[in-house]
Amino acid sequence: LALSGIINWGLVPLIKFINYLFFSPKLIKNRFRAVFITFIVFTTIFSAISLIPFPKRFKAPGIIESANHTRVINQSPGYIQEILVPTGEQVRAGTDLVKLINHELELELQSSYAKQEEISAKLRKAVQESTADMLPLEKTLEAIKHKHKDIERKYSGLIIKARQDGTWIAPELEHHIGAWLNKGMEIGRIVDQTQYHFSAVVPQSECANLFTNDEEKVEIRVFGQGDKNMPVNEYKIIPFQQDQLPSAAIGWQGGGEISTDPEDNKGLKTDKPFFQIIATIDNDNNSPSAEFYHGISGKIRITMPP
Repeated sequence: LALSGIINWGLVPLIKFINYLFFSPKLIKNRFRAVFITFIVFTTIFSAISLIPFPKRFKAPGIIESANHTRVINQSPGYIQEILVPTGEQVRAGTDLVKLINHELELELQSSYAKQEEISAKLRKAVQESTADMLPLEKTLEAIKHKHKDIERKYSGLIIKARQDGTWIAPELEHHIGAWLNKGMEIGRIVDQTQYHFSAVVPQSECANLFTNDEEKVEIRVFGQGDKNMPVNEYKIIPFQQDQLPSAAIGWQGGGEISTDPEDNKGLKTDKPFFQIIATIDNDNNSPSAEFYHGISGKIRITMPP
């Protein structure tokens, strides 16, 4: 399709123009003047293009992230029983967010408590009778108490809590009530909305101008709001190569343009190293421009002098 467009809109009109200029009978009396004027016009255009200094620009894909955010991860496996705080609400550190249920863990806790009571009763009897069974019973009771504390820790992990102040974000969680969660799964995030940064990825092949320090303007555009720019007053370049994307949304598996390792199921590992740019976004100063939030992707554009 692209080749067809080049032929139909580029080569065919050019060939027709050349054929008209050199072979059309309509120009038999004025051919020299027509060729001369054409030459002057094209020479002027090409000279202007080559002599007029145009600024250099390059773009890099990235994602907006809160400068202070935490992933909310369950410490114990279980079924989602209840969402205690709706998504979008402000929470404080320690707030109960989600309640899980695990019947096997409940039975394990009850069994451990019963064993502890049983051994404690035997130990009390051994003390009264002054038998030789006291030492092994004490060791057994100590081991059971240690295991019981571990089970209690797992059981308390069924209540998932916020680890920092911020906005609780888990828009898809309400659709998974009753679903089983393995230990260590991310169910949402706590986001501090006072300050954001843009994390951009620059492939190794495009990083020649990164370290020149002569940029004129740096700005960010988020997807879906291409007519609005967010100016950047401060940014830094991480001065070493990386291969882990800040978000899978930038990579191929997430619909982005950065090629990733096909063997990485998470879509975060790139097949080639890259450099990272961290640009600070002032939430207060940018409110009149583009609307943004944690996790939205876009591009950073760096303009350099000609």
